[in-house]
Amino acid sequence: MKTCAGEGVVVSEATAVVDAERKLRALAASKPRTKGFKVELNAHVAELLIGPGAVRLGEMEHFATTFKRVFFEKDAAGEAVAVRHDGRANPNQLVLSERTAGAVARLRQSLVDAHVERFGSDRGLVVGLQLTHSGRYARPDVYDRPAPLAACTHPLLDRRFPAGVRVLSDAELDTLVDDFAAAARLARDAGFRFVDVKACHGYLGHELLGARTRTGPYGGALENRARLLLEVVRAVRDAVGSDFHLQVKISATERANAFLFWLGRGNAIAS
Repeated sequence: MKTCAGEGVVVSEATAVVDAERKLRALAASKPRTKGFKVELNAHVAELLIGPGAVRLGEMEHFATTFKRVFFEKDAAGEAVAVRHDGRANPNQLVLSERTAGAVARLRQSLVDAHVERFGSDRGLVVGLQLTHSGRYARPDVYDRPAPLAACTHPLLDRRFPAGVRVLSDAELDTLVDDFAAAARLARDAGFRFVDVKACHGYLGHELLGARTRTGPYGGALENRARLLLEVVRAVRDAVGSDFHLQVKISATERANAFLFWLGRGNAIAS
């Protein structure tokens, strides 16, 4: 028996596997089989990986049949993977760590196997991971219990969190660089062909690009606001080598610029 972290719910691994498989079958039956179909893995498979005391993802043979039905399109993809526990956007989001790397590798192999069965070969198939820290939108333990870790204070966005928002220290951001590099190395070793560093949609990497009110090395001037992203890219490149594909997803506009139009600023990376 295992205890799901954060909620104290005791479930058996067999029950969890059956429930996740049922949800995947329902997903496969309900989604249109069109090009570009996106499988929301984090909500339907990763619930087996809720926290340090949670049910493990399990041996992927439990999911083989279901995956063959779900991954029928060449463009099938999953959601972002957190580089550490406190960066999860919800308790079901995958985390890539030494503890979970084996299960994530089996997940990748199941996707590849299903693709080969559907299309006859893995020619042209490139599978990667998007790496993220959710920042002020983190909810790592319980879905309705936000645990925001922000880049800076914000006059409007902070109102969404009555319990307050904690701003990450410079030292914590320094450590986060190493977390991204470690996750990228694990992704490469698990067989993924590339990683995508997430700096968009208001999550931590994006919010830092617009952290004009933050003081210190990670805020204020553009050089400082871009520091974390640039250091993450350098650290990831050092960790995975020059022959591994690395890309970054950036939102160029502010998360709340539609509400702050009187400031005359809409571009997160403009000086």
